[in-house]
Amino acid sequence: MSSEDLLSPTELASLLASRICHDVVSPVGAVINGLELLESDDSPETRELYMQLVAQSARQASASLQFMRLAFGAGASAGSMIDLADAGRMLEAQFEHERADLALTLPVAIVPRASVKVLLNLAIFAIRAIPRGGTVTVTVELEGETPTFSIVAEGVKARVPDTLGYVLGEPSDVPLDPHSVQPYLTGLLAREVGLTVTAGLDGDCFTLDAR
Repeated sequence: MSSEDLLSPTELASLLASRICHDVVSPVGAVINGLELLESDDSPETRELYMQLVAQSARQASASLQFMRLAFGAGASAGSMIDLADAGRMLEAQFEHERADLALTLPVAIVPRASVKVLLNLAIFAIRAIPRGGTVTVTVELEGETPTFSIVAEGVKARVPDTLGYVLGEPSDVPLDPHSVQPYLTGLLAREVGLTVTAGLDGDCFTLDAR
């Protein structure tokens, strides 16, 4: 059975919806908690602290929703083009709330939205390789009009993510659930735009190439 046959469209949509809810429920809950604390204790000493909590959590929820709208969703029309600079800013906003730093090398270009979806998903997937934190370096090059991606996750005890098989379109023993559906989607998106993803681990560096 190929990777494309593992999930029906309905099952894929259901798992993605669960993944989105999982990612935003924590910051939204923090916003609610901060507002409740303000209602119960509005003293000058604590108001600034609670407002900082609300603002930070609201920014995190907003960044996650904007990121996932493009990385997972339909957004604009299927054939639309996106400025890579805009995609870079979206990645930077998302990485502000991740346990990894981001280093970007992007050409000045407007590329198909479908390619940007692959870029965003590969970059987020790479974080799985460095659970103790580190740096994810994203390099985009243009071969003609087709963007190619090189992503290096470097950190202490870097490892091969157990869901890598889904990205590569290979068999995987990991059950498909809201946690593993993002790697599964990443592989589907890459193959849809004609990219072949390869991966490797060398010491503390995990590399993804999509060409």
